[in-house]
Amino acid sequence: MKTEEKMNKLVKCFIVISLLMLSLTSVPQAAESEKETSWISSGQELGLGPWWKKTAHRFDPIPDPLLYHLEGSIAFTKLSGNVDAEIMKADADLFLRKRLLTSLTSFHSTANDTELNMKNKQITVDKYDFNQMLAYDISDKLSFGGGFMWKRDNARFLLDRWTYYLGANYSFFIDPPFILKLGAYYGYEDNTYDTDYIEEDSAEAAPLWDLPQVGGMPETYDSDGIRFMENMTIMLNERVVFLHSFDYMMYMKDSKYYHWNTAFTIQVGITKTISFFTRYEINYEKSLLAERYGNFFQAMKDHLNVYGYDVVAKDEAIIAGLKFSL
Repeated sequence: MKTEEKMNKLVKCFIVISLLMLSLTSVPQAAESEKETSWISSGQELGLGPWWKKTAHRFDPIPDPLLYHLEGSIAFTKLSGNVDAEIMKADADLFLRKRLLTSLTSFHSTANDTELNMKNKQITVDKYDFNQMLAYDISDKLSFGGGFMWKRDNARFLLDRWTYYLGANYSFFIDPPFILKLGAYYGYEDNTYDTDYIEEDSAEAAPLWDLPQVGGMPETYDSDGIRFMENMTIMLNERVVFLHSFDYMMYMKDSKYYHWNTAFTIQVGITKTISFFTRYEINYEKSLLAERYGNFFQAMKDHLNVYGYDVVAKDEAIIAGLKFSL
């Protein structure tokens, strides 16, 4: 079965299960007003504020309608001249809550098409992230949950990364203007790498100069691991918000391999539903493939004085765009 077909089936299956679980958690209650009897609500007409940043136990009584919140952002950059480039980044996050059960569905994509006019060379970099998570609120600060993630990043030769995780979230600070949530999870990751490009790029050099064999490049790598997450919100004033997130995964098969990402965001409200944001992102990864790939091209440098094949563990990006909220 193709990877895309497998992913589509898993995503559809998980979403269906999530919606069924949300519907099963409904507890009939006597209606006190027309607002309370509505089966679906954004929470704003109920005066709940940013409910997706709090557990259900923070509200008394616990809201009975199916709550929803949708966020999306888009950023676009275009360059022309010696380098022609178009960079598009789009994100979407859907929050659903039925009483004590919350579902988060996230999709993030980055498309980078770059053309070097002097060399008449075109480079395309695509990055995709999908996350589906379910969390059950235990108290006003504690929740348990789990889910799965899928990632693709051809800049790192990452064809597919499937992550499955289960653990707990704890909110250390729950009242504005400062909100801090930390999570710890046990997880499992299965990585599939696209090594065709490496093999084509170095097939002739290795046998001629007794360099490390490309056949040693791993096509897959899987391991269980420990995952930590952090989400922080600081409301500087009514319109300006500072956001920070951190996600770290360390493999238990070999602890020297790990990856993490972090983001710092300033968000300025324009209207109730539209805001401007600027974000600084860091993605860091130390993997078996990157280690062997780096060793191979280091040997090429030592033997052939070849330059330009450095393996960089850290990717950085500064992004500015518009965010939409419903």
